[in-house]
Amino acid sequence: MFAPGTLIDGRFRLERKLGQGANGVVYRARQVASGQEFALKLMLPEAARSLDARARFGAEGELAQTIQHRSVMEVLGAGLHVEANTSTPYTVMTPMVGESLDIVLLRLGALPVGTALSIVREVASALDELHELGITHGDVKPAVVFVHRPFAGGLVPKLLDFGVLQGAPSVPAPIPEPRAAAEADVEADEACPSGPCSGARAYMSPERLSGGLVDARADVWALGVMLYRAISGALPFVAAGGLAAGSRAIRLAAHTPLAECMASLPVGASELVDRCLAKRPEDRVPSARALVAEIDRVLARRPVPQFDVARLLALAAFKREVARDDYHAQAEPDADSIASALLRVADTWDNEPALRVFSAAE
Repeated sequence: MFAPGTLIDGRFRLERKLGQGANGVVYRARQVASGQEFALKLMLPEAARSLDARARFGAEGELAQTIQHRSVMEVLGAGLHVEANTSTPYTVMTPMVGESLDIVLLRLGALPVGTALSIVREVASALDELHELGITHGDVKPAVVFVHRPFAGGLVPKLLDFGVLQGAPSVPAPIPEPRAAAEADVEADEACPSGPCSGARAYMSPERLSGGLVDARADVWALGVMLYRAISGALPFVAAGGLAAGSRAIRLAAHTPLAECMASLPVGASELVDRCLAKRPEDRVPSARALVAEIDRVLARRPVPQFDVARLLALAAFKREVARDDYHAQAEPDADSIASALLRVADTWDNEPALRVFSAAE
């Protein structure tokens, strides 16, 4: 792993880690010559030793340039970082403000239902384009979803990578033995003795854990787990006893429906998650595209919220400061910060249209 401050290829200085996927880790970086910010994705050192993994990394960069979707990272170029007797491929991507979804969930516990549905909807929409090419991501989890906060408008989730690229043309297929994935995730799971936690294993479908055929419906399963976690603050399957017990829970145990552990859910939300988490692939929501349509129907049934204009103004000003300062550890504003934010709004946004205020507010 590279430390912040490392100079990459004599061109980019790493500033901080943004997220991590199956083969690579993404950093915010600054180009030394121009001072411009970028997102830099470098292969993990252990992955860079494998020729197959390097081929998948290169194919991933090419795919990212092919798929034009707002929830897919925009790749600007690629390079090779050489150090001593090792070389590490990297890709250069557009800069982002925010943090990965796993960090958001770790910090907040859960998200408002509408926000969770919207994030998963956008990720499903991006995955649909990947599935149209006959490719299964195979590693969907919060750590590979970056929650980008643009200056104007709502949150935009971004896929940091394309997983293990099962079915990708001209790319060696990953080893299907489920133990390989389990060993790669031992560290994350050992940190959570109650069973699967935020590691990749918690988002693996039953068929993947049992060594069966894996297709796009495995990604639908992972999105269902992500949605359950984001709404409830907990994973749908946990078991005492470590890796083996966690795998058995995912393959065999029933989850508690969201409707039984939460109140005031949009109509159809709990049932939709249940269908994503069906043990048999043929019983699930059939595709990422179908999941997008289902989420749209759930969101359309929500009652129109009654806006508290003062709070919207305060949140808008708060969001503006977060986007400008890139201060990711800041929590929801308390009463004092809301009051001071309102004063700043009066000073700086007095003559701006209300539409802009509303579009910038969460």
